[in-house]
Amino acid sequence: MFGSELYRHKRNLASVVLTICVLAMLMLSAPVEAIKVNLMTDKSIYSSSDKVVFTVSIDIENKELVPLKSMKLSISDVKECSFSLDGSEGCDNIEIRLIESGTSMEGLMAAKGFGAAGNNNPETKTTNFGLGYGYGFESKKAGMKGELQYEITWDFMADSIPSGKYEASVEAVASNAGKEFVYMTRRSKSFQIKSDAPKLTKTEITAMVKVKADEGNIILIDGYDSFIEENVVLNTKIRKTIKDGNEDIDGMTTLNLDAVADDESDVMLKVSMRSDDYEMILFEEDIIEFRGKGSVDYYSKNSGRWVDRQRVGYKETERFKGDIDDIYVRIEDGFVEMSSDDEDMPFQIISPLRSFDFEQK
Repeated sequence: MFGSELYRHKRNLASVVLTICVLAMLMLSAPVEAIKVNLMTDKSIYSSSDKVVFTVSIDIENKELVPLKSMKLSISDVKECSFSLDGSEGCDNIEIRLIESGTSMEGLMAAKGFGAAGNNNPETKTTNFGLGYGYGFESKKAGMKGELQYEITWDFMADSIPSGKYEASVEAVASNAGKEFVYMTRRSKSFQIKSDAPKLTKTEITAMVKVKADEGNIILIDGYDSFIEENVVLNTKIRKTIKDGNEDIDGMTTLNLDAVADDESDVMLKVSMRSDDYEMILFEEDIIEFRGKGSVDYYSKNSGRWVDRQRVGYKETERFKGDIDDIYVRIEDGFVEMSSDDEDMPFQIISPLRSFDFEQK
């Protein structure tokens, strides 16, 4: 027994040692980058009133020294801007603010990073630049890593950039003693512009959505907040078009609701919203949000029941039929919410989606 336990212990120990050795080999063989070019945007979607704000940083690891000379920001095939390390030499409609200036020091310069030399394909490699002045590692306690950091603001409307999806990348040029290497962002940063240009001369359907929901959780209807039966049917069909450069929303949203409150009152609510009254807030594949005016037809009644020759629970019929100025609709994460804070007819319904069809043209 003792010999068997000892053998099993040795075998487990050997397995652990082998695992550690394999992990160590993988770590040593991985292309660790000592120089990293990082790029971020402040958000992913921009309207015509926005400006794109990039944050660029050059992260230098300990014991690395790099003779950086200049930077270049490239945005798809619509904009390219080369600028000096201190940010003083920029480009039209681009504002560059230096956040971290880094520290220059003298020594033997060598650095490993992703990029290219000349017309070669990008790769991760070590470049020896020889003796000279370069930028080195600095200890940072918090914030975005980077010995050099920049905030770059681009006024794309001043450049007449049309709506579309774009990708940005950054290059950092390092050179000394006739040797040059261009460090690059490993992955470009994607973002979307939704501006008013260029104007179209015909009507173009850009997106369409169809939503159906036939179950629901009634939160509130005109003072009723607890129900023993709920029947909810909500449908919406919205089409977004652009004609002569102007965005237009057309479609309809309807709600039909029958319920029995916990006091056995029958409650009925019908809501209809036409696109002429929509104020579209968001129209994306993962979230649709709008508000506007709608026509409402509502009644509640409770005939009561007879108990010992007395009618118990009777309520007079309440009726509301008219327009409500502010109805809110939000479709997100598999649910649709319709609500109103109108003092005459407050209500809130949340319903899981039975179907959601979104088509982007």
